[in-house]
Amino acid sequence: MNVDLDTIRSMFLKKVEEFKLKMYSNNKFIRIISRTGELRFISLETLIVFIVFTPLFLLRFSPGVILLSNFVDVLFLSFISSSLFIVLPVNTILTLLERSIEKKALKKEKNLLELGKNIINEELMFFQQHLDVKVELQRELSEEDLIDMIIENSGKKLAYGPRDLVFHAKNNMDLIIIDSGVFDNRYGRFLIFQFSYPLRLEKPILTTISENEEKSERPVNEGEEVPEWYGRLVSLLKSYINLSNSKEVLLRLENNRLEIIICEYQPLGSPGYSQFLQELKDFVCNELSSCYNVN
Repeated sequence: MNVDLDTIRSMFLKKVEEFKLKMYSNNKFIRIISRTGELRFISLETLIVFIVFTPLFLLRFSPGVILLSNFVDVLFLSFISSSLFIVLPVNTILTLLERSIEKKALKKEKNLLELGKNIINEELMFFQQHLDVKVELQRELSEEDLIDMIIENSGKKLAYGPRDLVFHAKNNMDLIIIDSGVFDNRYGRFLIFQFSYPLRLEKPILTTISENEEKSERPVNEGEEVPEWYGRLVSLLKSYINLSNSKEVLLRLENNRLEIIICEYQPLGSPGYSQFLQELKDFVCNELSSCYNVN
């Protein structure tokens, strides 16, 4: 299957950048409210000061008596009051205004939204064919979802992307594609295969598999056994390390979940994907499922 999703993605991300450039260069008001990141930082500092120093501040008073002891207390109270009643409300209002204006402008970019939908559909068809199982979105993709994918870059989405937009196949497998053009991450763009299984571990284990070695960030605790299939899965991933431009694959084990992450993944449709997906599907459907009696 000749899938040129890289070209489609490049066009999409280029149009996203053109849209943002047009928005932020032609509208002074947009430029002003785009500074909300600075206000969020101030708000965070305020919260830290409030949590750390308030107990100490309250100890300066006699029981049942509220008296300011000195000028420092006055400054502290002024700082907290102005932060809680001015900075935080203003920050919230500006953030809501920013999202509202960007969403209204983006909804007019019909070509951009259609291109985003095409990417989702192409990826869906690719996995459906190569996994030879029914693959579907967990729920219907909406215009709001695409808008959020474009303009939302909050920290909670850096790791795994929007959860509701993952592809779902049978055998408890989810597929998530993240592109660093939208989600800035130190690993760049990556492809995640996520499996739901009844794993029981004291702490997560993150193993980095590269061309010549494998390294686990957390050694297994004494008395805690790594699943018997773990070594065979590592060997399987090593044999397909070339699907990663950076020659790096991450394997993460945690309670009830297993994740395989191909960093800087080769474009979908590149040689090797068909065989890799088939072997991965067989491993999940047969070996892994039999270990946990999952149908």
